[in-house]
Amino acid sequence: MQRKLWYFALGASALLGPTVGCSQLHSAPPPTAAASPTESAARPAPPDPAPAPVEPPPDPYFVLGPYFDILDCDREGLIDTGQIDEHFTQLFGPLDMDRSRNLTPGEFIHHTQHRSRSRQEAAFKMADKDGDDLVSVNEFLAFYYGMVEAADTNRDGEVDLQELRASDLTRKPAAAAAQAEH
Repeated sequence: MQRKLWYFALGASALLGPTVGCSQLHSAPPPTAAASPTESAARPAPPDPAPAPVEPPPDPYFVLGPYFDILDCDREGLIDTGQIDEHFTQLFGPLDMDRSRNLTPGEFIHHTQHRSRSRQEAAFKMADKDGDDLVSVNEFLAFYYGMVEAADTNRDGEVDLQELRASDLTRKPAAAAAQAEH
């Protein structure tokens, strides 16, 4: 009878996982056999991982492009910093999930998952001027104002869709290559 109970206990602990006092039953897995020096010398070294493609930094088109229609509510085909102020809650509100009036990296990146994560992380770092790993309301506004200013190539205080598209750094290498062919 005692023997049957021991087998039952062994089977139960194997099914249920380790329990207190069962360290003998669940010891570390046996060590694997080490390769002999001749076997390890014969194996080729694993190839170096391919370098990650270098993405351009966040540009005005990357930041403002998805929101152009929201910002251009009067349908003039132009946006300016006043429209960023006017539509602040539509820009910042959906990002600030915990309503703290500060954006964490997770809030900033989670909202735009369909876009390049590395560029979103870079945009977050650009916006986080004081480096506290939060983007405050003031930092957010300053970041968006800076993007409008960067895209405003004719310095008239407004950005049209053509200026915004011209600021797209992902298109510049392709455009330069196309011009070189002609």
